[in-house]
Amino acid sequence: MIVPLGDQHAHCSEFLCLSPPSLLVRLLSFSSEQGPCGSPLDLPSGQGLGPGPVAWSPLSPTVVIVPGRRPARLQPSWARVMAGELLEAGLVNVLVADWLLPPDRHVEVLLFIPQEDQGSSPELFHLVGFGVGAHVAGVAGACLEGAIGRITGLDPFSPLFSEADSSLSLDHTDAQYVDVIHTNFNLPRPLGHVDFYIGRGYQLPGCPQALMKSHYLLCSHQRAYRLFTSSIRSSCPLTAFPCQGVEDFQRALCTHCHHPGLNICPQLGKRQDNVDRITL
Repeated sequence: MIVPLGDQHAHCSEFLCLSPPSLLVRLLSFSSEQGPCGSPLDLPSGQGLGPGPVAWSPLSPTVVIVPGRRPARLQPSWARVMAGELLEAGLVNVLVADWLLPPDRHVEVLLFIPQEDQGSSPELFHLVGFGVGAHVAGVAGACLEGAIGRITGLDPFSPLFSEADSSLSLDHTDAQYVDVIHTNFNLPRPLGHVDFYIGRGYQLPGCPQALMKSHYLLCSHQRAYRLFTSSIRSSCPLTAFPCQGVEDFQRALCTHCHHPGLNICPQLGKRQDNVDRITL
């Protein structure tokens, strides 16, 4: 089941909506108790999650969703839907890193991850970044020297990062496990331990070719977060096969999972432990 693009909770207004004069970043907490809308967390620099209305379990896994760059008045409602699916799947700690930049500023976002004074540890964190947000998650992981448990990159945005140093973009060294879903605007080279290429990376099902070119490209780009969201509680996960490149795919050589260090066929959205770098 693919999650609809439309805003399912239009009455929520927790995301930043005014263009700031400088970089503005804040964390939003989502929980089953507070309903579909997120609650801003006041986290002074260098401090963790203190006592308050926000439930926090430092010994439980934490997912931090990192949206990409967006216009000030366009809320990333998909992040709210994804947070809801994660909560339904049984996760306790679900955060969204909400951030905005002035139109003329370059991306300089670094996530603040509360951990030390709360008894948590980096390996319990899973960062899910969309577009530019995937590279933001990568830089955050690099600052923690790859100690984060997992980073999922959803169609990492290419134009600004195609020539960027690996320290400034998502890379397989940024976390213990990095999986990447490529659908359209992404970097052509593999970035993670496992890279999923959906279809041909463009002209994806559900994006009619009758749309204007710009709308068509955006539709394919958005497929990345929709596919990941639908995989969270899916009873029929998408299965991928290792492939060395387009030529092997066209010659029907990518129809099995006989790959060194690979025990089962990787499934989109699911972690595959003890695996070397694979292109799928």
